[in-house]
Amino acid sequence: MMEKQDKLIKENTELKVRLEECEKVREINQEMKEEMQEIKKQNDML
Repeated sequence: MMEKQDKLIKENTELKVRLEECEKVREINQEMKEEMQEIKKQNDML
């Protein structure tokens, strides 16, 4: 019983870490998207 619980706790911890990494990437992607939109606006003005 404890082994299974320990395994689940370990998996849960790993998933939390992966989730944090995904959230960081999502944030970076959003920033890049905004920067690209700004560049497109500037290009349209040229």
